[in-house]
Amino acid sequence: MPDHPRDNNKALFMDLSQSEGDDRGEVNGGNEDLHRVPSFLYVLPSKDKVFVEETCLISKVQVPFDELKRRLYQRLEQRLNITVKPEDIIEEEASWIPLGGPLPKVPQPVLGFGAAAGLVHPASGYSIVNSLSKAGPVADAIVEGLQSGDQEHRADNAWGVLWSAEQRRKMAFYQFGAEMISKMPLPLLQDFMRTFYELPAPLWKGFLSHKLSSPMMVPFALAMFVQGSKDLRHALISELASKEGVRMLEAALAPVFADEDQRQDSNDGGGGGGGGGGGKKGRAVLQQNESTREPLKGLFRRGQLATDSIPSGYIEQPTAK
Repeated sequence: MPDHPRDNNKALFMDLSQSEGDDRGEVNGGNEDLHRVPSFLYVLPSKDKVFVEETCLISKVQVPFDELKRRLYQRLEQRLNITVKPEDIIEEEASWIPLGGPLPKVPQPVLGFGAAAGLVHPASGYSIVNSLSKAGPVADAIVEGLQSGDQEHRADNAWGVLWSAEQRRKMAFYQFGAEMISKMPLPLLQDFMRTFYELPAPLWKGFLSHKLSSPMMVPFALAMFVQGSKDLRHALISELASKEGVRMLEAALAPVFADEDQRQDSNDGGGGGGGGGGGKKGRAVLQQNESTREPLKGLFRRGQLATDSIPSGYIEQPTAK
């Protein structure tokens, strides 16, 4: 696209503003229980070329690609003064990334890595840097496991690197955030993002990069609560009382439960078992024997897209009174 109006030295990251008509609720016919699934824009310009992408952050309803394309073209024309002509298009891409899902049940003899090991950030979809940062330690753990000669437990050390108690605490926090974001209508999500990026850089960068330690999640959550609006505070409190909030708290306390169970086993003369140790409650959280989220097929309600009652790109969610 020669002479495109974007500055080649300035990328646009997560533009959650909406094009005319889409932000006035005209499509929902006045039904306050129908919320438009939010989407945002990426723009990465270069000389005579510009990469643009319309995407959803996270949603339990799969927004059709045609709907995202409609939003993108309308947004480009109305807000960025860019008119896309067929001859200007170099390449088109459409994809979706499954977010969240249950953590691997460990220990087990088959070792996964990357997305296969659940390393995708459930609130952002980022995974490559996180996976690469673990490659060296996991490789060392694999070598140790192979040299141990224990065929049944040779993958245990590597799984321990990937999903230690600390990593599970962090993932529970990220899943809590993802679940809350997926329920937010557009105005509240915009408020959330403004508050999020107004936090000290180490906090929001740590959250997005998987590097925020579990002790730092406390000041992160408190800062979001203090700096957020009344509606955002209400959403935080409501989600804390949800199933995802309970799971997050259980994951935070799991090492305590495990230690108590191990002491009890020792006092009772119990032993053996291996593979994570601890009693039932500690193992249930640390090994994730139960799915932390619904199966993938339940996250995308494709049947909704074929109904006449719900417009494409909207989700039915009763408004809190």
